[in-house]
Amino acid sequence: MTQTALLAALLLASRTLDDDGHSGAPDVPLPEPGALGGALEAALHKALVGPVAEAIRRSKLPPYLGRKEVMDLTGWSDRKLSYLQSKRRLPYVKRGRTVLFRTADVEAFLMEGYVPAKGAPAPETTGAA
Repeated sequence: MTQTALLAALLLASRTLDDDGHSGAPDVPLPEPGALGGALEAALHKALVGPVAEAIRRSKLPPYLGRKEVMDLTGWSDRKLSYLQSKRRLPYVKRGRTVLFRTADVEAFLMEGYVPAKGAPAPETTGAA
């Protein structure tokens, strides 16, 4: 979205016109479209696009994963998953012979080893769903 379109949308959303075409809000000088730079667009992107993309990604994953799904998602071997399970490094749910892993637990385990790039901020962690 361009800065001009973004400012126009904000103006339309913040002002309502009466029958004479006047807004009830006092006249406030607005910055020129190029004056805000990319700051407003970056702030909107961070506030809206990032969380929406994360919600879409999370909605595609089931809340619980079987061994095969965890191995496919992480690239771990069956032996590696068995080791993490036996050492209780990765929490799991066991009902009878069925073993399930919470998706949030697998993601949290992976993020424990996160090493940020030089000069890059650490990712924001979201609460488990």
